[in-house]
Amino acid sequence: MDLRRSRWILGVVLASFALVGTLAGADEPTFTEEQKIDFMQHAKVVASKPEKKGKSNALHLTLSDGKVTHDASFQPIDERKVQGPAPGPGGGTELNFRDYWGYDIAGYRIAKLLGVDDMVPVYTERKWNGTTGSISWRVPDVEFDEADRHKQNVQPRTLTRGPSTCTRSASSPSFSTTWTLI
Repeated sequence: MDLRRSRWILGVVLASFALVGTLAGADEPTFTEEQKIDFMQHAKVVASKPEKKGKSNALHLTLSDGKVTHDASFQPIDERKVQGPAPGPGGGTELNFRDYWGYDIAGYRIAKLLGVDDMVPVYTERKWNGTTGSISWRVPDVEFDEADRHKQNVQPRTLTRGPSTCTRSASSPSFSTTWTLI
């Protein structure tokens, strides 16, 4: 896979994380990443319905642990084709096509490594109704997804990168970047 295509796929993955979500509870829980992962992996599914957009049979789940109710997106796709649709606006054909739920989790982990995980929802693995897939924390108060942004001709705000710091210790390296919307 060439670098240009890899960047485009990463951009699409990160943009798709911003799909519109409706919060089932009244207020957004103030969970840490670890608490969100635990909740998504163990809370009971109290409702499910197909997502309104997409072609991968994703489901909009409502989860509850008896105290907190929150929505999530469940993505069970694992599809392989000798030829499939090529990514991007140009269309075309991609050889050895694969659409796999694990890519969602990989995209989230890459966002964490890049220091932009505050811009994407948390993803983890879950088994539900006998099917394994990725599950993501639905983000409240999203104005629109990337497709709707284009339809409405809304220009994205500019993201500028602030100073980066890198520290290294005997146990592990640490890297942080500050991003500012202008």
